[in-house]
Amino acid sequence: MKRKIYLGLLFIITFLVNLQVNAIQSCTNTEMERLRELAKNFKIQTSYEMDVDDENKSLYLEYSAKFINFDPDLKIIYQLDSESDPIELTSTSEFEDIFSENSKVDFKIYSYTNNLCTERLLKTYTVNFPSYNDYYYFNKEKCDANPDFEYCKEFMNVEDIDFKEIDKEFDEYLKEDSITSKITNNLLWYIIGGLVGIVVLITIIVLIVKRKKKTDDF
Repeated sequence: MKRKIYLGLLFIITFLVNLQVNAIQSCTNTEMERLRELAKNFKIQTSYEMDVDDENKSLYLEYSAKFINFDPDLKIIYQLDSESDPIELTSTSEFEDIFSENSKVDFKIYSYTNNLCTERLLKTYTVNFPSYNDYYYFNKEKCDANPDFEYCKEFMNVEDIDFKEIDKEFDEYLKEDSITSKITNNLLWYIIGGLVGIVVLITIIVLIVKRKKKTDDF
């Protein structure tokens, strides 16, 4: 009798252990949807610190990144550049990397669970770290007054372009803009003059028609 009880308990324990193991090892659609939603909510917030060299009129930017909604069931793998080793982070990892301007980094988000859904690529989060435009920084006043000028964007790479060459292009831009403004103003006056002429002509025609009608009535 005791033997049957022991065998029954052994059977139940074995069944529960197998059930738990299968539960741990299984990867259901529901679980994958949950993980994809976690990856979807994950965000990266960037900021930068600027070092200004007024004498040489140059800037140097260092970017940092902050992870938002980094769930423990996720991990990140990325490379600072194509030649560096991959870096792996979990939600508890220390993260102090600095990213250089004019670079692009792919942050690959993987599942990090205790079931067979682990190590699945869920999303790739690409972050651009643009160059700050040195010319814009040292010519803010005229750039703010002429935001459509090609080199007056706050973020763009002008590292290989001499400021003197940009100034020449800026002078040409002002000349062309002045000519365009004159043409636009002249065209506007022509349009206004044409409309006034049409109104006067219509008024004259109406008056002539009225006088003719009065003459006919007599």
